[in-house]
Amino acid sequence: MRRFPRCIAVALLLLGSISVAAAADDAVIEKRPLYLTTAQEQCIYQHLRGEKGQSVPADFQAGIGVTVPRSVTLYRLPKGLVDQVPSVRTYEVAKLTNNTLLLVDPRDREVADVISADIITTARF
Repeated sequence: MRRFPRCIAVALLLLGSISVAAAADDAVIEKRPLYLTTAQEQCIYQHLRGEKGQSVPADFQAGIGVTVPRSVTLYRLPKGLVDQVPSVRTYEVAKLTNNTLLLVDPRDREVADVISADIITTARF
């Protein structure tokens, strides 16, 4: 007879943990802005300058906060680059035909940073 209350307690604990896990799944993931220095952007551009660019739909305007169309392929950043600029670890990249780089949050395909080829000529020493 003592087992019955213990079984109820275990069942309640399990139900409680299931509802906590369900609540965690519904939680909104907080987005943090991506702040990169000019030197970090230059490092990223140097690492990816040899990659082939891809075209985007004519009506797509690249900008921070803009959603990248599904037709644009996102790529993981190279490990060597992530080792040098750890703050981009969770992002993916798309290089466009105009040599612009888009750092994109792959969870929602939202642009976090736009790095243009001009970054090479704006070096600050």
